[in-house]
Amino acid sequence: MKHKKIVVVVLMVLICIGILQVYNAPEENRKYQNDLQGVIKAGSRYSWLLFIGNKSWLLSEFDFTKNAKSKLQKEEIQQIYWKDILDKYEAGGGKYEDELRSMLFKKPEDIKLILLERREPYLALTYTITEGPIVPGKGRMLFSIAFRYYQPVNKSFFEKVLRKTANTVPFCSSLGTTEKWLVVDYSFTYNLSDYALWYLREGDIISSQTHEKNIDLLNKLRSKGGVQEFRRDIEMDLAISAEWASAWVARHPEHADVQLFETANSSEKDAAKTR
Repeated sequence: MKHKKIVVVVLMVLICIGILQVYNAPEENRKYQNDLQGVIKAGSRYSWLLFIGNKSWLLSEFDFTKNAKSKLQKEEIQQIYWKDILDKYEAGGGKYEDELRSMLFKKPEDIKLILLERREPYLALTYTITEGPIVPGKGRMLFSIAFRYYQPVNKSFFEKVLRKTANTVPFCSSLGTTEKWLVVDYSFTYNLSDYALWYLREGDIISSQTHEKNIDLLNKLRSKGGVQEFRRDIEMDLAISAEWASAWVARHPEHADVQLFETANSSEKDAAKTR
C-alpha cells in the first residue's frame, strides 16, 4: 500500500512538472524563421519542378500567397516525355543527339544556386542548370523564387496548448509552429519544354557552330600565341569579376538602410493582403 502511494506521489510530481514545462514553453518556436538551408532546398525543389514543368506538384508541395498561386494556376507550363522528343529529333535527321540528351536527363542535383538576397521577412533566390544552355534570344536558363516568412494569427486555445506541448517534447518541434515560408512570386526564362521545342527547330545549327568554334579553339591552342591569348582572356575575365565584387561591396551599404525601410513598408502591406 505504501509503495502504491509513493508511485502516485511521484506520478503527481511528474505531471505537475510536465504541466509547468508546457506552460513555460513558447507558443511559437520559430523553427523555420532562420532555416536558410531549408529555404534554399525548397527553392531548388521549386526550380526543378519548374524546369520539368510539373505544375500539379508545385501546387501541392508549396504554400503560396493568393497572387502567386493564381499566377501559377494560369501559367502555361507543361511536362514533356524524353522519348517523344528523341523520336521527333531522330525522325528529323538530327546529328547532335548527345547535347539534347544531356538536357533531357538532367537530375534535381543539377539545379544550382547562383544568387541569394535576404530582406526580412523576404528571401529571394535564383537558380540555374549546371552546364546548361545559352539559347540565342533567351539567354541562360534561370529560375527565380521569392519567399516570405509568414506568421499567421491563431487564437485557438486548444491549438496553442498543442503547440506548447510539442515544444516541450523532443523531436516534435516541427509541430510547435504554424509559421511557414510562402512563395510570394517567381519567374523563369524558359524550361525544359521550351528548350526541347527550340532544339528540335534550331539545335543542330547552333550545335554545329559551337562544334566549329571548339575546333578553332583547339587549333589555336596548338600555337604559343594561341595559348597566350587564351590566358589573357581568362585573366581579363577574372579582373572584370574582381572589379564587380569591389563595386558591389562599395555600393551595397549605401543603399541598405533605404532598402530595408522600403521592405518593411511593403511587408506590412503584403501581410495585410494575405490575412
